[in-house]
Amino acid sequence: MKKILLTLIAVAAMAGSASAADLAARPYVKAPMPAPVASWTGFYIGGDVGGAWARTSVANNFLPNSAKFGADNEVFNNSASSVTGSIHAGYNWQVSPQAVVGIEADWTGLKANSSATTIWTAGGAASCTFIPAASCFTTISTNLSWLATVRGRAGVLVAPNVLLYATGGVAWGKRDYFGEGSNSTDYDAVFRGSSSSNTGYVVGAGAEWMAAANWIVRAEYLHYSLGKGPNVSVFPAGFPTFGNNFSWDRTNINTVRVGLSYKFGGPVVAKY
Repeated sequence: MKKILLTLIAVAAMAGSASAADLAARPYVKAPMPAPVASWTGFYIGGDVGGAWARTSVANNFLPNSAKFGADNEVFNNSASSVTGSIHAGYNWQVSPQAVVGIEADWTGLKANSSATTIWTAGGAASCTFIPAASCFTTISTNLSWLATVRGRAGVLVAPNVLLYATGGVAWGKRDYFGEGSNSTDYDAVFRGSSSSNTGYVVGAGAEWMAAANWIVRAEYLHYSLGKGPNVSVFPAGFPTFGNNFSWDRTNINTVRVGLSYKFGGPVVAKY
């Protein structure tokens, strides 16, 4: 009996030792939770600075109501550049590990003022024959003071914190117009106008870097095309039978800018 009891104790000790060795070889440790991942989803606001280059094609048509006007029409290219300052706000949705879509609105202030003057063509029907030709001129100006857009955005994450995107939508702009045809003595056809209701479109592309969970650095290019401006005929006092017709075509603007955005909400485990 004593031998049987000693044998059982020895077997139990050997089993316990084997079990302990097995546990030491295969520790049962709880798997760690995944670290939070910065998600692009969320609302953001920010600002930009950059430059703009604007161009508008404008025509002055001498009205064909007399022998002096009607033949020599003039075409102007009003071109200007300006520093820009913008504010923007938008919302992103990270719809997959590699894709982000969103919507953004912005307002840009600038001062792209352009003006051109030509002397009426000597020898043509629009020439100034009764006084020195240099006294007969046309001046046309286009001044652009602000831009605004509402745009969709769609992009690809080339790294978890780097987004390349395309964007496009509706654009608005504030333009002031001036046109004058004069012989410096008794003929002066003048038009002044302003419009902020012309709509157009905007397309572009950009890159963003999520430098921290709440801060995004961006670089962006946008091309705007605003609708045609006024087409008006001006008959100065004393000359009711002939005058000038001023016509503004579309305004095209290219902008390049860099900016910084603050994204609301901290890092989260991304869900798709």
